Amino acid sequence: MPHSKKTRAKVSKIKRDWNKRVKHLEKLKHKHQSDTYEITLPHVSLGDLRRKWSLKQKEPHPAILRNVKNFVRLPSDPNRPLLIYGSDRGLLACRIRLQQPELVQQLSDSIDKLPSKISHYKYRGIKRGEYRTRHLGVWAPYMVVPKHTKEHRQHKKPHDNFLRDNSALWYEISAILGQMAPNFFKEFLRYPTGPGLRHGCDTWAACVVNDGGNNPNQTNIHRDVKESQYGYSCVISCGDFTGGDLCYS
Repeated sequence: MPHSKKTRAKVSKIKRDWNKRVKHLEKLKHKHQSDTYEITLPHVSLGDLRRKWSLKQKEPHPAILRNVKNFVRLPSDPNRPLLIYGSDRGLLACRIRLQQPELVQQLSDSIDKLPSKISHYKYRGIKRGEYRTRHLGVWAPYMVVPKHTKEHRQHKKPHDNFLRDNSALWYEISAILGQMAPNFFKEFLRYPTGPGLRHGCDTWAACVVNDGGNNPNQTNIHRDVKESQYGYSCVISCGDFTGGDLCYS
């Protein structure tokens, strides 16, 4: 508990603002997401997935890889929110279309303006694909005190501009998180940053930009071991492409 009366008042105001925003998002959820398509997976639960979670990335069992072609394909109506729940009613994934396509176009345009000198991302020497990757925003896993990522600092001004220019998009996707998982929404907002820093993407402290250029390709099977263990990530596809699948196993 902070000792300064001024600081305590500031913290209390921030908490009130968070709770007010969550209540507003709850109203929006009932208003805008009444026509949702819900799927419950009877043999998968969020609780079991959490108990089995490991920080170490493991290769999928060969039997799983052999049966990828037999995985259940879930068609997704772009105009209808899709919510996938486990047997314990824990939210596993959701797909919601942004009703502001100009924000996605802005994201695509701003990615094209980013500095091109960036390396392919490797985790323990293993490439995740041929696309270029950069981590932008405030990072903490490898640092005693959170600060901007190394990639962010390499070209700080254009990267600061990128986060600022897409602030409206970060706000919208944060609103979706607040509607779908309000407790995690508030937990993410509480994540501390370094002195003089703020979250780069509204609720999320940082983002990852994967850029395949004129030859987009799929990511290799991987686990994001340094993200929040029980949180939710958001994936936004942008640019000129057709088709696309997201595979969970």
